[in-house]
Amino acid sequence: MKIVLTILLLGSVLAGTAAAQSVEFSGQFRERSEFNDKSFIEDQHHDVYHLLRTRLKATATVNDQVNVVLEVQDARVFGQESSTFNSGASSFDLRQGYLQLTGYAGGLISATPGRQALVYA
Repeated sequence: MKIVLTILLLGSVLAGTAAAQSVEFSGQFRERSEFNDKSFIEDQHHDVYHLLRTRLKATATVNDQVNVVLEVQDARVFGQESSTFNSGASSFDLRQGYLQLTGYAGGLISATPGRQALVYA
């Protein structure tokens, strides 16, 4: 179900970007290593993990009142999968996908429907 919703949202964003004034693309790549030494047995193998995260984001400005944001994320442990081509997309997901509406009804109505990261100040 997630994949179907992601495809539908991606299709609507791509259809909306045809009429967009501007489209910005950005991305992130993060590699983090962790060492697990929780065992008290001297001869036991210690675990080392390499965590990978990739994010791709597109922000389309349709007009002064409408912005469309789509961000996808892939997060996995390096070396855990034998192939990344047909992994069932369990590590690939929509991180953010929302429509930002500002200044409707003479500036009285603004809304941001969709999935978005919450930022607490």
